[in-house]
Amino acid sequence: MSMAVASPTGAGAGDDPLLAALPTRREAHGDFTPRSTLPYDAQAEQLLRCRVGGSFMGLRPIERVEREVAGLWSCLGLRAGHAVLDLGCGPGLYGSRLGARGARVTGIDLAAAAVEHARAEAEAHGWPCRYLRGSYLELDAVERFDAAFLNHGMLGHLEPAEQDVLLRGLRRALRPNGRLALEVDVAPPGLAAKPPSETRQRRALAASPWSDRPHRWLERKLLFPAERQRVVHHVIAHHDGSIREHWVRLELLVPAELEQRLREHGLQPVQWLDPSLTAPPSADAPTRWVVARAQG
Repeated sequence: MSMAVASPTGAGAGDDPLLAALPTRREAHGDFTPRSTLPYDAQAEQLLRCRVGGSFMGLRPIERVEREVAGLWSCLGLRAGHAVLDLGCGPGLYGSRLGARGARVTGIDLAAAAVEHARAEAEAHGWPCRYLRGSYLELDAVERFDAAFLNHGMLGHLEPAEQDVLLRGLRRALRPNGRLALEVDVAPPGLAAKPPSETRQRRALAASPWSDRPHRWLERKLLFPAERQRVVHHVIAHHDGSIREHWVRLELLVPAELEQRLREHGLQPVQWLDPSLTAPPSADAPTRWVVARAQG
């Protein structure tokens, strides 16, 4: 069962029993600190129990993954034998498919369960992939790659200083003329003139990446135009009556500003692409890919 309700931020905040049960009422931008409270390890373990076809509940459908892998192969100029860095690899949905095409993939992720799953799948199929548990903010400066990619808008999940650390690390990790593809969430035109807003979706589920027991899940998406940020706030009512909350706060990037930052770190923007990686994005596309080339 699922129901979506849209309302301005703060409007009717007390009308949902899940919100009313929380010890802290979170409505303002500053209420969602630190930037993320997602339980990556625990959620990865539960996500792997929630298979949907060839993918997992909460992750992209396998048909979309296949299209994006084909797009990455093309826009990154990949060939068999190329070394590719998969940042935030998760259970290997992208990296292992690139490996099946002949790329030598190194995947990095914080969640141990996801890394172990990706590693086991690659070994079972004989794909030239290795998966490592760790942070992509701590890239090995010795190893060099022909290409790298980071999807799901994860650049915007980082603090600005962390974004700079990542971009510097990627420039060091890429060979001259190596390519980088970043999937980013961008600030829509006229964002600054918009008021804060909120949408809600309520679900009652037998299982999900949050729990393998029946539970209720409230997902709030709050937009803070002045800060150019979006918060996704999850409130979970578990089968035992306990209520937990988790959130992630992300920055909506401005394409021209991102291009400038890429150049400052020795990464020359080459093209912008739509989510399918097959055509230029529309002017109002909220999600798009930027492809950059490592300068010599």
